[in-house]
Amino acid sequence: MGQIGALIMFFITILIGIVLLAPAAQQVGEVTNTITVANESLGTAAATGTTIFLTQYKSIDGVTVWNATGDVAVPADNYTITNNVIDPTTGGASVNFSFTTITGVAAGVWTFDATAQPTTYATDSGTRAVSTLVIIMFALAILAIAVGFAFGKDKMKEIAGI
Repeated sequence: MGQIGALIMFFITILIGIVLLAPAAQQVGEVTNTITVANESLGTAAATGTTIFLTQYKSIDGVTVWNATGDVAVPADNYTITNNVIDPTTGGASVNFSFTTITGVAAGVWTFDATAQPTTYATDSGTRAVSTLVIIMFALAILAIAVGFAFGKDKMKEIAGI
């Protein structure tokens, strides 16, 4: 009866480990990767004094803004970008896009290209490194359980030299 109980415990442990490993590993990608944004609409027509909160990002960099027709780059003196601000309606981190003046380009719904940090992105490099290591250690722990069960206690002692 002890052998069957150990076998059941082994399969349950491996099954739970694999079930938890997959979503955890997917989440690491969201925490560690920036995204490339291309031709994203600002959603509101550009007008002097208008402010837009981009709630799907907490920071954008390398921004090129295009006019309503998409063929002319809007000069940077027409807008101001402030990263990592709190959106007053959602309370979450966002990017504030303020239109200071509209000169020399057609107003309308502008689009932009940029490199962005999604709201799930970890800005601390230590957090990004450790999150990857946690997944590796978790996978090694599952492997150790499987190998330990396959070889048995006595064989593991022999391999370890104990």
